[in-house]
Amino acid sequence: MNKQKLYHHTHNVTGRKYLGQTTRDMNVYKGSSDDWREHLNEYGNDLTSEVLFESKNTEKFKEVCEYYSNKFDVVDNPDYFNKRPEHGGSLGGAANPNYKTGKYTGRLDNPELYKEIDRQNYRKNWVVRSPGLWTAAHCRMNFFHHKRTHNREAAEYWWKKWYDRAPKKSNNRQSLWSTDTFKMWYSREGNDLNFR
Repeated sequence: MNKQKLYHHTHNVTGRKYLGQTTRDMNVYKGSSDDWREHLNEYGNDLTSEVLFESKNTEKFKEVCEYYSNKFDVVDNPDYFNKRPEHGGSLGGAANPNYKTGKYTGRLDNPELYKEIDRQNYRKNWVVRSPGLWTAAHCRMNFFHHKRTHNREAAEYWWKKWYDRAPKKSNNRQSLWSTDTFKMWYSREGNDLNFR
């Protein structure tokens, strides 16, 4: 297990602050709060970072996180971006951005729950539940396989299935658009994004 670090960021231009925890490299890691990251995008990465505590002892780390969360009053103090106090565990509890839905609550603290969520996502995205029922992901993968093996007929079959199942709502250049054709995708060279 890596050492957990409790860090304190202060933005040098605005004075706004963020208390967080990580096991990552502090020279690179700036924090995970969406509001804090938006603030950095708007005002720049001019910040002072201080590691307040680091340890592999999870119980001691939790105590120190609670102490500093209370000391700085990170949730109620308007200088801070924290929406939840740091609790010292992984972000599987109330600090998790998906806490409201409960879908991922405790997933990092509970390896069995994490594995089960992975299994559910795998079944949802990749496993064929009944004969002839293919997800868009299956169809896309089959299309690219047959394109690589120069089996045009099979590639066209899978492209049509992919086109029928894909939402075609994104302007992402790697997604299917409603105006796309099989010929366009089959003729595409490598990962060329300007093939349309």
